[in-house]
Amino acid sequence: MGRDSAFLTSRNALIATVIALALNPISGIIGYRLSKSLSKPRITIEFVNPVIKHKDIILEQDILSDIRVHKNAFDKITGYYLLETWEKSQNPDLAHNFLKEMLGVGVSASVLRDGQISFDFIESAMRHKSLILSEYDTKTQLIKDNLETLSSQQVFDSSVLKKVPDFKIEPVEEAGKIGPKAASAVVEKWLEKANQEKIVLERIFSSWSTLLQTGEERSGEISFEVGLLNSGDTDGVIYPEGDLYIGERRLKTIIQNNNYGVIKPHSFSKYLYLIKKDEVPKNDVDYLSGLVSKSIPESYKLVVKTTNGNQSVTNKLPVN
Repeated sequence: MGRDSAFLTSRNALIATVIALALNPISGIIGYRLSKSLSKPRITIEFVNPVIKHKDIILEQDILSDIRVHKNAFDKITGYYLLETWEKSQNPDLAHNFLKEMLGVGVSASVLRDGQISFDFIESAMRHKSLILSEYDTKTQLIKDNLETLSSQQVFDSSVLKKVPDFKIEPVEEAGKIGPKAASAVVEKWLEKANQEKIVLERIFSSWSTLLQTGEERSGEISFEVGLLNSGDTDGVIYPEGDLYIGERRLKTIIQNNNYGVIKPHSFSKYLYLIKKDEVPKNDVDYLSGLVSKSIPESYKLVVKTTNGNQSVTNKLPVN
């Protein structure tokens, strides 16, 4: 290699070294900013599901009378409805309501007081109809097996009796002190009660089957279930208030229970947004209600406010 070639090679190497040294601070700055960007919450709307509320169903007086007389049977339907609602939501606030319902101050109590029930409740009941009735078939068969066992006893022995859901063995054991026949009398009352409850349930299900065929009527109220994803590396905050735009109308929205939401890094959460009626002009509320109740597919824009800016989705009001 000649002197000139060696000189050029050395010069090129020097230039490359200078350039590399010059770029290093820039690379560091870019890397720092990129790192800071990635460490922020990155919240995006994954879906918006409009939730249409329908008018409650007014129960017929004979069905309402059946429910009042046989509340235990009706509670079977209530239990499945509450469990189904709980599984769908997985919401801590709903957990509280769920426990209240199970304590008997919710669906059952309101039906007995007002004689009204939601269409969703009826749909849930019909979905569980076969399972509920089959439980009664199992129950009555267990009771019949116990009656057969008692009929062959000379001396009462409760240890060989089968457990029957919803019935306590203590009254049978107490009667058994007199003898197997007295115990059988108590178990026969079990069978009568179970048969009556099943008849009532079949009558309720038959009535509700007709109601399902007539369809449901919208009340005009609407809320929005919003699925939010935080793909960032830090917690993201969802502000409780948002906005709904219908044409030129701006309607304020509020997260159910008016709470801030927090989404952990790389996590997904759902929030229900309601119309904030106390801060929205009545004319605007009535306008939206009219669109919803008449199934008019008007365009809307929903804005969700988060720590990394406003997120929005544009769609049309559902017609089905």
